[in-house]
Order: sequence, then structure tokens, then C-alpha cells
Amino acid sequence: MSRKSRIEKDARRRQDSIARGVGTMILSFIGYIAVPYLIQWYVYPMVPEGIELEGFSKLLDRWVLGGVPIMIVSLFVGYFGIGSRGWLASSIIHGLLRIGWVLYLMNFGDLTGLFAMEDDNGWQRIDIVIHGFMYLMVAERLLKLLIIYGDYRDNRAAYLNGGEEPVRKGKGKRKNEPPSSDGIRVKGRYN
Repeated sequence: MSRKSRIEKDARRRQDSIARGVGTMILSFIGYIAVPYLIQWYVYPMVPEGIELEGFSKLLDRWVLGGVPIMIVSLFVGYFGIGSRGWLASSIIHGLLRIGWVLYLMNFGDLTGLFAMEDDNGWQRIDIVIHGFMYLMVAERLLKLLIIYGDYRDNRAAYLNGGEEPVRKGKGKRKNEPPSSDGIRVKGRYN
């Protein structure tokens, strides 16, 4: 990707866009709503007799229920430009909802009765406890919130300029030369 196309792409990301908002909502719909239903429709019929998936079906129900608010907020995350306060607020809400979704989906790290299998001795139940993994996932999501704030701070001035990078007055080419008045940037320098 050339430098000019990257600059144009960054400028487009700083502008409000209904199409980008709808696109992010569609992607969220696929990830949070469509995937669990596809698993239920296509994977469940392939499960052999003697394996009960009641705990797993509860997990898929939690996946959908927790994903609906995330899908709605993702519309606003995609709509607002990266430097706007609306983008910052909706991105922080989106991040907090994703933390809640992960905790709710994994039942706060206690996945007891996820699968049950029948064998010669009766029913065997599979229990999974992943508290440490949950703490790591929440910590990663909290760090992502810091990245969101950094993106906001980095793109705020350009957003206020209508998507254009702000041009600052630079020093002249020689020592003690006054800054130029035109403020044109050439090869990484302000002339």
C-alpha cells in the first residue's frame, strides 16, 4: 500500500460514515448471532448418540444474548469518525460490553456440565474451570481500552480539521532561519 493510499484511507476513517457503521453491524451480526445458530443447525446433527450437549447449548444461548447489545453498539462504533467524541464513547461502551460478554459467555470461568457422555459406567460429565484464562482475557480487553483512547488522541486534531492532517509550521532549512510561512510538508519536513 502506497503512502498516498494510506493517507487517504486514514482520512476516510476520520469521517462519519453510515456505510461503515452498517458494515460493522453486519460483521457483528455474523460473529455474535449467525455463528451460534449455524453451529446449532449444522454441528448438532453430526453429534453421535450418547453425547448430551445441554451445557453447550446454554453456552450458545448466552453467546447470542450477550452479543445483541454488542451488535447494536457496533453500529455507532463504525459510524463515527475515529477522532470524534462519539466514536470514543461508543468504543469504550463496546469494549466494556465485550468484557461483560466474555465473562457472561464463559459463566465467569465455570463451565460445569458443558458436555455429558454415556459409557458403560453411566453418564460422565465434563467440567471446565478456567478462572485464570478469564482474568487474562479481561486484562487484554482493558488494555484494548487504552489503545482506543490513544487512537482518539492521535486522530482528534485531524478529525477537527475535516479528515486532513493538521499542518504545523516548521523550521527553515538552515540553522537560525525563520519558519516558512506556507507550511507545506515535503518528504517528511515542513517547509
